[in-house]
Amino acid sequence: FDYANRVLGKAIGQSIIKYRNTLRINKAKALIRTTNLTFSEISSAVGYESVHYFSRSFKKSEGVSPSEYKKQIQCGRLEKM
Repeated sequence: FDYANRVLGKAIGQSIIKYRNTLRINKAKALIRTTNLTFSEISSAVGYESVHYFSRSFKKSEGVSPSEYKKQIQCGRLEKM
């Protein structure tokens, strides 16, 4: 794990964990924009066991909660793509 983490870190500038979380949050954002799934369903679909941990991770990454992100999409304050 340590070796793979160093190699990936040099290649993309992120640890394996940070990269995985970035992929999960990006997929979650796409699901929020394009589906009517609940946040519980989305968190499970992107690999989080807890919707609370998903919500904290999302807010840490995006600066807003998943529900606020969805509201901003619906109000047209964020780009829909």
